[in-house]
Amino acid sequence: MSGRWQRVKLELIVSSLAITTHLHDQLWHVFGILCTAGLLLGLLLWALNVQVIGYILFRTPLGAGEKLSFLWSTCRELLQAYPIGQSVSMVLFSLLFSLNIWLLVFVLRHSPRSTPKGSSVFGGLLAIIGAGCAACGTSLIAPFAATLGAGTVTAVERASVWFYWIGSALVLYALVKLGVIIATIRSENA
Repeated sequence: MSGRWQRVKLELIVSSLAITTHLHDQLWHVFGILCTAGLLLGLLLWALNVQVIGYILFRTPLGAGEKLSFLWSTCRELLQAYPIGQSVSMVLFSLLFSLNIWLLVFVLRHSPRSTPKGSSVFGGLLAIIGAGCAACGTSLIAPFAATLGAGTVTAVERASVWFYWIGSALVLYALVKLGVIIATIRSENA
């Protein structure tokens, strides 16, 4: 058992060093990660209100600046409307998932055969389920929680936060695997 934990510890160290070094060498990726995280957070908040977004973006006579201002202010207000645990977990998930996307693109460009599969996609699905409806946050989780016997809004909100944390853990697992692959790519190119 000790050997297995040492291997996991070594993978974590190698992965975090490889990712940190990669981001330090490619500073423009950090900007891309932040932009992608903002888009993903907006997607999570507006996932079940696509018709409203379509209307605002394509059918109103507002200018581009006014449309962006509307989307930004609404996202900010929605995040304030969510409980703090859910808001933090949504932002954290968005950052981790966008980091995962950017590192995955790097790995696909440099070593397409060694790409980890599965955990980040499943994590993304859990986050979409956790987002629920922007107005109440319960439309996707309520039937699931009711099946398990939870009937209160508080129980549904807690389930939503757990979906985000589990999704974030799956994305972290994918990031560790991507970090090891990036370390291998960097050592081969050194």
